[in-house]
Amino acid sequence: MIRKSYIILFFSFVQLITINGQENYLMFLNDESDAAFGRMKILESAKKELFISYFIFNDDAAGLIAMDLLLQKKEQYPNIDIKLLLDAQGNEVDKSLLYYLEQKGIEVRVFHPLPKLFVPLNKISIKNFFTSWNDLNYRMHDKLIVADGNEIITGGRNIENTYFNLAEKNFHDRDCYFRSEKLAKEVREYFLTIWNSKHVKPLTYNKYYKKGKHHNKNINKLKNIRKYLNQNKSKYQKISSRYDLVKFGLPFKKVIFLNSFNKLTKQFEPEYLSTSLFNLSLKIKKSLLIETPYLVPTKRLYKLLTYLNNNKIKMEFLTNSICSSDAIPVVAAYDSEKKELFKRNIILYEYKGPKYLHAKSAVFDDNISLIGTYNMDPRSAYINTELVFIIDDENIADKLKSLILEDRKNSVKVEKTSDNNPGGYYDCDKKEETMMGYILFKLLALFPFLYYQV
Repeated sequence: MIRKSYIILFFSFVQLITINGQENYLMFLNDESDAAFGRMKILESAKKELFISYFIFNDDAAGLIAMDLLLQKKEQYPNIDIKLLLDAQGNEVDKSLLYYLEQKGIEVRVFHPLPKLFVPLNKISIKNFFTSWNDLNYRMHDKLIVADGNEIITGGRNIENTYFNLAEKNFHDRDCYFRSEKLAKEVREYFLTIWNSKHVKPLTYNKYYKKGKHHNKNINKLKNIRKYLNQNKSKYQKISSRYDLVKFGLPFKKVIFLNSFNKLTKQFEPEYLSTSLFNLSLKIKKSLLIETPYLVPTKRLYKLLTYLNNNKIKMEFLTNSICSSDAIPVVAAYDSEKKELFKRNIILYEYKGPKYLHAKSAVFDDNISLIGTYNMDPRSAYINTELVFIIDDENIADKLKSLILEDRKNSVKVEKTSDNNPGGYYDCDKKEETMMGYILFKLLALFPFLYYQV
């Protein structure tokens, strides 16, 4: 049960979802196969609606398979409501494919379309410049599937080969499957709120994407994927049958869904979510365990860590080393913050690779679990939309903690060097990249809102 202090705190911020008399389960999708087949399972089982939003969606093999599964679902159930929401900056799907999806009855919209490079002179103004800049900088970082109002998949993975072990260099990540009508109702409401907001627009298409060689070339990619899936249908069905997400799931009764929409002001406010997390963290009594790909503390985070250190809270962070990071400027920024983190008695572990660490999870006091899209950096704290699910259950916290500690086996504890400065894991050939990263970081430090955001 969530302690009284947690409940009092969160009644003033968000709705504590208490589930009684229902069977509700979650399953951590740590392995790439679990993540892939978990998504396939809920896409296959949906009959009424599929609401999907992603920061990055590529038209590589992973993306083409996902799109074809949506097309198959529309063919099987013509009245199913399928909505696909993509961040305009993160979207890497060719518009001819998106046009094809829309022609088949799948609604597609984008969050903050990128501003046009060339605009009429009479449209140029200071106001329009800052509006365009805000739209360009403010991104939708969500990763979400809601199926039939009772199933959810969320977490760190985008839809791209690198998140499903299909590329030369891949991410190690974590998602979570939820089965709960009450929770899905909240998440569905959030999706529709952002879908119908001023930040989201329909796509426009010119002739280049509607017909011709370019259009046909991309549609043939989808047809080839369909052919491949049909040829391997029995194989995938056999594997998929083993993935009983409920049977192998863990039951839960209390959960909090945090997002960037403030119901009081009816506005999307990224800082609203980070404020909620900050206040929740003030109630930690014993320990804080965090796994995050990007660790660039904000002033507010430093205040929190100072407070927790003064209260003798054990704090452990697992993050990327220079050898496992996909974002050299960010790990360079983190490297320059190690002294400040050490001052607050933070125990640091750095992932060795060879995969990029991308999991975003935390455990408070061995009984509160957090999983979602939130990074420990300025963009998640102040700029992007984010999603965080907080579960109160000792068994679930124990499972999540074991997954984080398993990742920690492939890491190195950061110790002080002979000159009394923090060390780290540098056993890889990235010296040139590191130097360029530091140079780039010095430039980016002038504009902290530009930090990497995947």
